[in-house]
Amino acid sequence: MLEWLMLASWIALVAYVFWFLFKAKTEHPIGLNDLALTWRMHKRNTGCKAKRIQSMITLNNETVGFRCECGYEFIQKRLISQKAPDNPAKKLAH
Repeated sequence: MLEWLMLASWIALVAYVFWFLFKAKTEHPIGLNDLALTWRMHKRNTGCKAKRIQSMITLNNETVGFRCECGYEFIQKRLISQKAPDNPAKKLAH
């Protein structure tokens, strides 16, 4: 009985580590240039006729995505285990 409990515990641990390293994501800030480029790519790829972005999606006073007038929603996400690039704008603010 104890062997089965230990086996189940190890399987659960391995599954959690796999999820954490390869599936778990968090939202990351996106720069205005990248945001504009992503919106233009969305318009070109989908044939969207929207004239402007409907609203910005913010988290902790930083823009992480946008909503288009057509209903499309983009949120910048990265894997938890992925290192985020340095934000030069933050360095200048300090």
